[in-house]
Amino acid sequence: GKADDRAEPPTLPRKIYVGNLQPETREIEISTFFDAIGGIKDIFLSRKRIPRQKSTFAFVEFETENQVEEAVKTLNGALLNGRNVQVVRAKPRTPVQPIGPCTEIFIGGLPHDVQEHDVVDMIGKYGAVKRTNLFKSPLPGSRNSYAFVHFQNPEAAEKAVKAWRYKEYRGGLLRIDFAVHGKEKRKRLRQE
Repeated sequence: GKADDRAEPPTLPRKIYVGNLQPETREIEISTFFDAIGGIKDIFLSRKRIPRQKSTFAFVEFETENQVEEAVKTLNGALLNGRNVQVVRAKPRTPVQPIGPCTEIFIGGLPHDVQEHDVVDMIGKYGAVKRTNLFKSPLPGSRNSYAFVHFQNPEAAEKAVKAWRYKEYRGGLLRIDFAVHGKEKRKRLRQE
């Protein structure tokens, strides 16, 4: 075969998207809904309250690929709290392409008890870190903490993003990409 036939595809997140949930849905109800599948590693339930919002959504991470396939096959369209819910594979995030050199990266999905030195230990081998801004989740057991890491140069940021894009850290998949803020974010939206 060809050389690229042997190349391993990037690991897909073992996550599903659960849509059309009642806004009052609780995490325990989602956990119970997926009990027959088993292997739930994490649940993220959107708590954004938008006026006149008729539904909300969640992401559920499983331990194995088979559990993801089983959940989609057996529970898409099933009833939860009187609603037919949408259960589909979560799409990997589209990688951000920075406009010009970028020295800052975003790391999401960090465990709640992560410390700044843990982030620097994990990512610092790709280049000199200028500073780290860590935002810790107050929820024990959650993976909702995140950080912004500022490198001395854009090459280090690029190496870190490429190396960690689909890696696990302490039992969960991280979301790592170039950070996009303010003017650059608005500029990018206008270009799309």
